[in-house]
This record gives sequence, C-alpha cells and structure tokens, in this order.
Amino acid sequence: MLSPKSRTIMAFSMSGHTAISLLNAKDNMMKNLALFWPGLYHDAAESLKFNQGFSDVIRAEKSYLKASKIFHLLRQFRGNLFLVKGELDEIIPDEVINKILLEAEHARKKLSIPKNSVHQMAKWLTKNPDVASGLMEEINSFINLD
Repeated sequence: MLSPKSRTIMAFSMSGHTAISLLNAKDNMMKNLALFWPGLYHDAAESLKFNQGFSDVIRAEKSYLKASKIFHLLRQFRGNLFLVKGELDEIIPDEVINKILLEAEHARKKLSIPKNSVHQMAKWLTKNPDVASGLMEEINSFINLD
C-alpha cells in the first residue's frame, strides 16, 4: 500500500493537463501535484489524436480557457499543488499559471519561478544543477508539510 506522502504526480508541460485529469479517477487518492510549466487544453483536445488536429485545437488563442473539466477538477482538489514556471518561458502564458492557482481554491499552493529559467526547463536544470537540487528540496519540503 502506498503511504500518503507517495501519492504524488509530477508532470511537465503538456502532461500537466493529463496529470490534472487523473484527479478524476474513480479511486483517486492523489495528495500532491507538482506541475512544471503546465499546459492546459480545450476540452475538445482530449478526444483527438496527437496530430495536427490536436495541435490546431491547443494552439487556438486562449483555448485553455475552455478547459472546463480541468478547472472543475482543480476546484475539487484539496491536496498540495506545487507549480514551477520558467521566468523566461515564452510557451506557457502567465495567464495559464494564474488560472490554475485561481481554480485550485481549496489546494495548498506554492509557485516557484527559478531566476532566468525557460520553458525547456529540464535541459536548463541540467545546466544549473544547484538550482535543480534546490528546487527538488523545495518541492520535497512543501509536499512533506501538513
């Protein structure tokens, strides 16, 4: 059996939407979400193949504002939500991060924005191991507090 502290999902970029959608699972016992520059999509994208049609839907201007299923799940989430945004991220608009923080009204939340970080944060963190280590400590500390 999993301990309460091990019920954690970490997701990056486009998989942020998928991670949030897992909160809808019948046996959901998720306690922690750590989302790195998470993307959100229009509800219609969920049923599309990962091809040009999918890209067209998610790239439509402000399509993420029509992600009502995801917003409903965020409003129900009462766990720990740790968000990481690239300070210089040109892919995920600040509005997406702000919307996640707003909708997750019952979650315990923290936002971290590493200085000079970009959307390709995995690559950036590899080049900045001290920041990577500090970020992992920050996440672990946040998740383990209750």
